[in-house]
Amino acid sequence: LKGTLPATVIVKKIKYSKQDKEKYTHQAALKVRELKKELSEARWKKDKKALSQKIKNYSKILKGKFTESLIQKLFS
Repeated sequence: LKGTLPATVIVKKIKYSKQDKEKYTHQAALKVRELKKELSEARWKKDKKALSQKIKNYSKILKGKFTESLIQKLFS
């Protein structure tokens, strides 16, 4: 097996600066507030599920879990 597999390419992770993290947490806090207001007004179960999922994702960022995929998904 030695030498049969190609070398693994290591992908560098993006390091977020303190300012970026503060910006993202601030935006997430505003968005959570807005979504909670929408959730209280939502009538249908499918709408409530979608809103609660978004709230969960933004809450992850508020907790300090900055994953590349989550940041791209929410702020791009």
